[in-house]
Amino acid sequence: MGCGSFGRLLAGVVRRNPNTDLVAVCDEDETAGSAVGAEQGAAKVDIAGLRTLSPDLVMVATPNDTHLDAAAQVVEATANLFIEKPLATSINDAESLLTLASAAGSELFVGHVQRVLPGVLEVEARLRRGDIGTPRHYRARRLRRAIRNAGASWKWSHARSGGELLHEIHEIDLMTWLCGPGSRSWAFGEASDQQHLVAELEGGVIGSVTIGRDSHFPAWDIVIDGDDGSLRIDFLKAKGAVYRERTASNAWSLLGDPTADADLIAAAAGPQQYGGPNSTAPAWMMYAVDLEVSHVVAALNGGRNVLGEQPDDAIRVVCNATRYSVTPTDQQAP
Repeated sequence: MGCGSFGRLLAGVVRRNPNTDLVAVCDEDETAGSAVGAEQGAAKVDIAGLRTLSPDLVMVATPNDTHLDAAAQVVEATANLFIEKPLATSINDAESLLTLASAAGSELFVGHVQRVLPGVLEVEARLRRGDIGTPRHYRARRLRRAIRNAGASWKWSHARSGGELLHEIHEIDLMTWLCGPGSRSWAFGEASDQQHLVAELEGGVIGSVTIGRDSHFPAWDIVIDGDDGSLRIDFLKAKGAVYRERTASNAWSLLGDPTADADLIAAAAGPQQYGGPNSTAPAWMMYAVDLEVSHVVAALNGGRNVLGEQPDDAIRVVCNATRYSVTPTDQQAP
């Protein structure tokens, strides 16, 4: 549901996955829905048609501020719901969405795709084993230069996207998923282009996340410091490692596939582009989303639902933050 750039990507991955069938696509924009349906060989239906089909899963990939309304329209038509990140743009909407899914008995998945990357799951396993002792500090940076694409203009709107901390919530989500929910948080900086978030987590970890889309010197990494060492994921190099006394050991792949890792390294070296309706996602992203869809299938067959754990913790950290920032302004693409 939603046939913009990411909805189109999801539809293609679902169609190609050997364990899933793409039943239909749905979009209030007749042109966009028909184009994606024709491209993927799937029926284009409206909400009434979706309810008639009663699919096993509906994937919601509409603009961020519409997730609750979209889910409310289709929750009775499906057994399960996948909501692209962020779950919502407010705590009230997030709570309502969780209540909606629970009342309908739906399995809920949130599109925090980084959780299912093999290199991130390796970090989780090492944390649970105590490889670095007690975690003390989580720090993450996602600093890149973004190209404004007129076809993705809502993503530049603070009102529609929820702002950069919510729209690029991945590293904040990993903070709360790996290190625990937040108790207090503070946000600094200009809301539309760059922000810095600091959080005290309930487990005692101090977290800091810097996100920006106007940097000409990129940085994209996560470090978790513990009493006995540090864990680091370097997205620019597509690898993770354990560090002790500044020496790396036991390095591992981020995506678990040399070709996908190489494509991520190449893509991360350039500017970030918010895709328009007809854009093509990079190969590494298609590979990551395929891992995500495969995880959903495994969870629906009785496996662990990593994407359903702590679904709104990151939303709470962002939305409850004490703000020290300029008044957010919408920045539409030219």
